[in-house]
Amino acid sequence: MDFLVVFQQMLALFAMIFIGYYVYRVHWVTQDTADRLSKILVNIFNPALLINGVLNPGEEIDGTLLLENLVYVFLYFALLIVISIPLVKLLRVGADENRYQLMFLFSNVGFMGIPVMRSIFGNSCIIFITFYILMYNILIYTLGILLAQKGIPKEQRKSAWKSMLNPGVFAAILAIVIFLLKPEIPEGAVTFFDYVGNAVIPLSMMIIGISIAQMPLKAIFCNGKLYIFSVIKLLVVPIVCVILLNRFAQTQMLFSIFILMLAMPTGSIVVMIAREYGGKIDREDICSKGILLTTLMSMLTIPIVTLFL
Repeated sequence: MDFLVVFQQMLALFAMIFIGYYVYRVHWVTQDTADRLSKILVNIFNPALLINGVLNPGEEIDGTLLLENLVYVFLYFALLIVISIPLVKLLRVGADENRYQLMFLFSNVGFMGIPVMRSIFGNSCIIFITFYILMYNILIYTLGILLAQKGIPKEQRKSAWKSMLNPGVFAAILAIVIFLLKPEIPEGAVTFFDYVGNAVIPLSMMIIGISIAQMPLKAIFCNGKLYIFSVIKLLVVPIVCVILLNRFAQTQMLFSIFILMLAMPTGSIVVMIAREYGGKIDREDICSKGILLTTLMSMLTIPIVTLFL
């Protein structure tokens, strides 16, 4: 593990968050601006990022490794879904249970995951991470939307089925087709998805900063339950999985990717989904706090987890 790579990624994230914080404080943007940006990010930019991830998949991989990686991908999300249910009950967070589940299930597997894995395993690991991102996007636009809408009066909800038939799911399906069939993609299309997809990272971080600017900083760092949640998510779950599952690992690189994915902080898309589908804006605050706190803590927890691999 190259600690400097992780630290640099954290600095980049927080610099972008600070920009959002600053532009809101100086009144360059408003709450309405953030709402409209969230809609664009969820429905256009993030799906483009997903497709961009498979347009240049790199070298061919062995079918056995691909199958083993798929097992880890399904195990990853199955574990998170199963653990999240008793965890939110144990924390007794009341009406925020669905928000905590969102934060637990959907980590920053892209912006943090890719550079961290690449620093350890090189470019050959990117195609394996792509499948985590594909499943992640399918779930965030289906299960994620259902969780975001939980507790909202029926008359204020968007149709669940209509919500699942969205650009994110269509992009995930298209990405799988592109990966399997490997069609010739015009250079102009590749450039388009590259430019549009890469806009996700700075804009999503800025929106988080805008959300943070609307709450007292004391509320972020004085939430005891959020600290407990963060420790369980970032340290307890990945370390316990190493101890219990390491003996069954066939390929150490794929197992290490699986464990480090479990150790990633909460992803910024959680705020976008909460803002787009979760009803009142003020209920998303816990998501912004969780992203900020888990991202900050991950600077220390990710190297700790690697010590057990």
